[in-house]
Amino acid sequence: MYVCVLSFSTGVAQVVDTARWDLNRISSWMLTQIQYPEDAYKYHTAGIEQLCLSVAWDGRVFVSSRFSTLNPAFEREIERVVRRAPRCNTPLLDIEDANKYMWIDFYEFLPEEKRREVERISLYMPPRFASEGQVLRPFNGRENFMEWICARMSASGVVTEDTLSIEYTVNEKGCVCDVEVAGGDAVMVGKVKQIMEESPRWRPAKTVDKRDIAVTWHDCLIARSRGAKGEKSVYIPYLKDVYANTHTSPSDVEKVILNPEIPPVYQGERSFLGDLATPFKDLLQQKKINEDYSVAGSFVIEKNGKASNIHFDSLPDFEGLNADSILRTSIGCMDWVAAHQGGSPVRTKYSFAFVGHKKSVRVLVEPDYKVYGKHFIHLQANPAKMPYGYILNNGDIYAYPFTTSGMFDYRSYYKGLFYYHQMQGKGNLSDKYLQQVYRRYVR
Repeated sequence: MYVCVLSFSTGVAQVVDTARWDLNRISSWMLTQIQYPEDAYKYHTAGIEQLCLSVAWDGRVFVSSRFSTLNPAFEREIERVVRRAPRCNTPLLDIEDANKYMWIDFYEFLPEEKRREVERISLYMPPRFASEGQVLRPFNGRENFMEWICARMSASGVVTEDTLSIEYTVNEKGCVCDVEVAGGDAVMVGKVKQIMEESPRWRPAKTVDKRDIAVTWHDCLIARSRGAKGEKSVYIPYLKDVYANTHTSPSDVEKVILNPEIPPVYQGERSFLGDLATPFKDLLQQKKINEDYSVAGSFVIEKNGKASNIHFDSLPDFEGLNADSILRTSIGCMDWVAAHQGGSPVRTKYSFAFVGHKKSVRVLVEPDYKVYGKHFIHLQANPAKMPYGYILNNGDIYAYPFTTSGMFDYRSYYKGLFYYHQMQGKGNLSDKYLQQVYRRYVR
């Protein structure tokens, strides 16, 4: 009987170990593991937290970009569950398979008897911060603030270096308050706290119903003040393992990494698509071919920076013109700096697309959104026939809402989301609104 139990247990373990895990299953598993943290009750708010999971080459799951939570307890709980997540063992066929966007509504994890004590927060845009020379974006406010603190520390003349633990609140008015600093010597702690309390105002967090709310964050700061020789210190961001791609390189040298730590860089004088599409379009013009066409495909960038495995999903079929041979030859002559994983060059996949149109006179008509009103958004089929993607003016192709390097495009997502909500109830949409949402969000 004892032996039978052991055999049965072994059999169960084997079933679990051989189960197929992809990001869809892992995200569902995470929702079964999330618990409402005890430390969160003191903040009296709970709501939807948003993040994007990604998969490293070895199957380890990580969060592909820093995210915002209403308080540090929610962020720590998400980090705890992500660290315990099973590894993906399902082959990744494309970049969409390596990313998964998900919501976690912490209010739903509250016990029924506790819900009256906690305010439910709707979807919200994180606080934003940028000093002179910094870009104001929803999800780089924390990094901008840490960099701003380090710059002020360097200018203070204090000669020391340490990693500090800081907690602070950006309140409804955009002021930094309730600052707590720990982990360093008294001089460093006092100086950092003074600098943080003198922070310029932020743009506060805002819910979709246009209400400003307070958000509390916990960050680690690598504080390096001006050195003994007076040299200016370099800002070093603190990155937890849960936000980082794996730092090791694969032993299989032939493995194609869809989501490398460092993406490949094109070495041409112009953009890759400019060097590929422009000569092709000039050739069509010389042959007086003025037909609509689309080109889409992908190839593998080898460790030596050359292209291989060139594949076309869409090609024009013009009489007397071998588009496949022309474009394949052009791609084969181009040079890249290879992608890197764990400090070593690796093979990676690159997707591209561009379109051409005949010259014709367009009939001026009233835009659809002016005819049908505020709730109409004009959806147009992607001319390059690339599913779930769009093409920027410079030719870069995006698997929206992911960037070409596989990171979730929080900026585009939030810009579109909040333009939509802000315009509800204000009559027909403006041209400016449609242009921004159409480019950044709708597709």
